[in-house]
Amino acid sequence: TRRRQTEEALKKIATRLELATRAGGVGVWGYDVVNNQILWDEQMFVLYGIDKADFAYDYGSWTAGLHPDDMQRCNEEIQMALWGDKEFNTEFRVCWPDGSVHNIRALASVQRDEIGQPLHMIGTNWDITLQKRAEEEIKEANRLLEEAAIQAHTLAVQAEAANIMKSQFLANMSHEIRTPMNGIMGFIELLNMSNLSIEQKDFIREAKSASEVLM
Repeated sequence: TRRRQTEEALKKIATRLELATRAGGVGVWGYDVVNNQILWDEQMFVLYGIDKADFAYDYGSWTAGLHPDDMQRCNEEIQMALWGDKEFNTEFRVCWPDGSVHNIRALASVQRDEIGQPLHMIGTNWDITLQKRAEEEIKEANRLLEEAAIQAHTLAVQAEAANIMKSQFLANMSHEIRTPMNGIMGFIELLNMSNLSIEQKDFIREAKSASEVLM
């Protein structure tokens, strides 16, 4: 009798919640802790990609659809919620029979008896796959931007280093050229003041002109 009353109570609660959440694609579920029974509304089967005929309406039927990497955490969170250690407010992935993976957001409250023992949970699920994909795309875009910024900074540093090296090279070359050229021009002046033929004077004049252009 108590079991039948519990089932009827869960059905009434689920029906009211279903009417309130159907438009938003939110699934409503109930978990009879004492009898290990699961109650799902129509939207829950849509969210998990399965047919009613493939669901055994027990706790194991729910966990069978969980992503293997999320199963242990979800079990722990259910137990923590049942014993009052933590509110059941979580996200997890479910694997559809067609192989696709979907992200689910879940909330639930626990109903207890007069001494605080958990009797059943009432909760909701809704699909957040598109939201998670958008978040991942934003993360990837941010990562690419960060990499581009790092690369741009690296290129700027390299360009600055190249400019410094070019300036140092030009300064060194200027010094290395001007020092001996000053000596050459000095000797040209000395030669110009000596007794030279007209032809030699022309040679000196051309050498001086070329030296001044080079300087």
